[in-house]
Amino acid sequence: MGEKAKVTWLEKYASDRSKVDPDFKSGFEEESALLELVRARNSAEMTQQELADALHVSQPYIAQIERGSKPMSASLMFKYAAVVGAKIEIVIPNLNKETSKALHNSVRERRRP
Repeated sequence: MGEKAKVTWLEKYASDRSKVDPDFKSGFEEESALLELVRARNSAEMTQQELADALHVSQPYIAQIERGSKPMSASLMFKYAAVVGAKIEIVIPNLNKETSKALHNSVRERRRP
């Protein structure tokens, strides 16, 4: 039988507050996603400079993004993830299976040369 993961006090607080504060939920999710990207970069044993070189941006810009003082475009976020070997999933709540499949196929068709 699978073990139930322990919920930390921070996860409990974030969950409770997110239920009543949509702005908090959005901000917390953004910070969590950014933290996961930084962890992926570190796991890939990649420096900020190496990442910057791969993304054709400056190292100070990467540092500003990682500390949250500069916003990151969706395009750069996907490139960042690809370079560090991370995967980004976009979840659209309440999307039925048929619409989800059609959307997936549409995106796949647009990627083809």
